[in-house]
Amino acid sequence: MFSEALNITTKFTLPVIFTRRLRKGQLTASLGSFVVVNDEGWFVTADHIVADLLRFGESQDEIQKYEAAKQRIEADPTVKDKDKRRMIQRLNVSDEWIMNQAVFWGHDGWSVDQFFRDPLADVAIGRIKGFDASTISQYPVFKNPAVDFKTGTSLCRLGFPFHEIKSTFDVGTGLFSLDPATFPVPLFPNDGILTRFFIKDASDHSRQVRFVETSSAGLRGQSGGPIFDRDAKIYAIQSQTISLPLGFTPTIKLGNKEIVEHQFMHLGWGSHIANVISLLTANGVPFAMD
Repeated sequence: MFSEALNITTKFTLPVIFTRRLRKGQLTASLGSFVVVNDEGWFVTADHIVADLLRFGESQDEIQKYEAAKQRIEADPTVKDKDKRRMIQRLNVSDEWIMNQAVFWGHDGWSVDQFFRDPLADVAIGRIKGFDASTISQYPVFKNPAVDFKTGTSLCRLGFPFHEIKSTFDVGTGLFSLDPATFPVPLFPNDGILTRFFIKDASDHSRQVRFVETSSAGLRGQSGGPIFDRDAKIYAIQSQTISLPLGFTPTIKLGNKEIVEHQFMHLGWGSHIANVISLLTANGVPFAMD
């Protein structure tokens, strides 16, 4: 059903990988998706991916504050060494501080240093530095939001779940290295139908944004990827998965214990393409729409 559409969408759906070294040396890696919009290197992704990436800058600010406070204490000649150690121990510090971070945007040499965001709609756009248009043979076409989106329409979601990212970090050079098994990053589609629409209000009620719900759940690694129909027209950008209680709780035996299992249905939410078009238009970014 979606084989032809996948031939198209796989050409402009790419992985974003970010690797990190935390304060105590732990290495972590995360994987998401983004959609290249045009031959100028503009792309769209989920805003929560961008928010996560920007945590690095927040961590660096906190680290600088900590180091400055520590240096002031150590340089104070009126304080005894024992008291200095006690004062330093009381300073705010977190093992979750990100000491180093590297981001891979689809291809070696590509980077992004500025984003335009809509956190309420969970979409963000940016422009790739070093973009080579020859690497993308086809660009997306957005579903016209002025045309009715019909409940029951078959939709497919695309991204990069079920893939483990391993990396190493060289303290001397300050560089990360991804395990060779990282590439190629395998794409994974899952389909469902358009079930409902949801409206989300700003906290001050100044605006509203729409989300498309699908009968299939979004998977980790698909955030920021496209939700599209059989003609490869993009209806939404994957945002989140919600779990709705089914209202029955069967009891099962586990060894000598009886456990009540709460049953849920997992559904996907995608940021409506109208949100994406609004953000692109506000920033003068060209795109294709049917």
